[in-house]
Amino acid sequence: MAKLHPQTGPVTVEGKQAASRNATTHGGTSEQLIVPGERREDFDTLLNDLLDEHSPATPQARHLVEDVALARWLLWRKQRAVNAVESSLYTAQPAPESWSAEAWHQLALLDRYKTAAERSLKRALQNLDAHHREIRRAPKEEAQAKLASARAANFLEEQDEAQWEASHSR
Repeated sequence: MAKLHPQTGPVTVEGKQAASRNATTHGGTSEQLIVPGERREDFDTLLNDLLDEHSPATPQARHLVEDVALARWLLWRKQRAVNAVESSLYTAQPAPESWSAEAWHQLALLDRYKTAAERSLKRALQNLDAHHREIRRAPKEEAQAKLASARAANFLEEQDEAQWEASHSR
């Protein structure tokens, strides 16, 4: 039986990689970590700076720091895309009131991408902050548990002593 929709796209690895970049004009929706115009070394510097700042002690904490680095990286990418499109629009037509509806649509779309990236960064920072608060709270809760245990042991000791005195005073 013949396929209803035979494949018409690329079949080689190189062709698929090239096709995956067909719609990339600004990287605003790219799922790639590094797109043309970016350098892996810059991302690594960002990540290492955040790792130095937060000094994650557990794999979970490290993942949270990595999430922050990725969210910040993608926000920067979205901001560069907005800047590039806006700059080219101003170069082509210095008066924004003369821009086409399509130009305004493109700017609005990029602004939505940027807003989504800002929310993503905010969530990543909130998750990291919550993790830090949890770690700071753990020693306090441990100390409170030890104190409660010591008070319970002291209470039981006093009860035993009171029972012993009551049984020997008869």
